[in-house]
This record gives sequence, C-alpha cells and structure tokens, in this order.
Amino acid sequence: MADKVKEEDPPPPPPPLGSGPGGGANAQLSAVLRDFGQGIMRLERRRMEMQWEIDRGWKETEARYSRMLLDAQRHLHEALNAASAAPAPAPAKKARREHGGSGDGS
Repeated sequence: MADKVKEEDPPPPPPPLGSGPGGGANAQLSAVLRDFGQGIMRLERRRMEMQWEIDRGWKETEARYSRMLLDAQRHLHEALNAASAAPAPAPAKKARREHGGSGDGS
C-alpha cells in the first residue's frame, strides 16, 4: 500500500546501567521514556492506518451507491423513453347499442 507509513526498525536496546555521565538511574529512566514514546508512536501510526482503511471503505461504498443510483436513473429514463416512443393503442370501438325501438313507436 502506498498510503502506509514504512514500519520502523525495532529500537536499539537501552544502554547498560551505569554507563555514561550521570549514573545508571538517569540512563535507565531515559531508556524507559524513549521506549514509551516509541510505543505511543507505533500505536498512533496503527490508529492512522486503521482510519485510512475505514475512509477507503466509505469511499468505495459511496462510489457503489452512486453507480447504483445512476443505473436506476438510466433504467427509468430508458423505460420512460420506450413508453413514450411506442405508438399509442387505438381506442377500442364501442358496440352500438340498440335502444329498443326502430323509431316507429312500437
């Protein structure tokens, strides 16, 4: 996927206790804080990737819905055109009714 952020290499192990200036407590504390910060960054990256996937799913769903609506409109338009283009059926002739008399009063 082009959208995803490249996964980082695992962090290097913390320096051994007592190395560097200031003693081991500061070094150990900074290593813990660094690991914590990197963990937060990994969680945030994962959250962003999930959000991208959800957004992509919504866009695909909206595109399908739009295509479906356009197809329905096109079918309706074709049906209306076909109905208006067909010749209208001639009205059926009504049979003449005899009104019971031939005009001579009988």
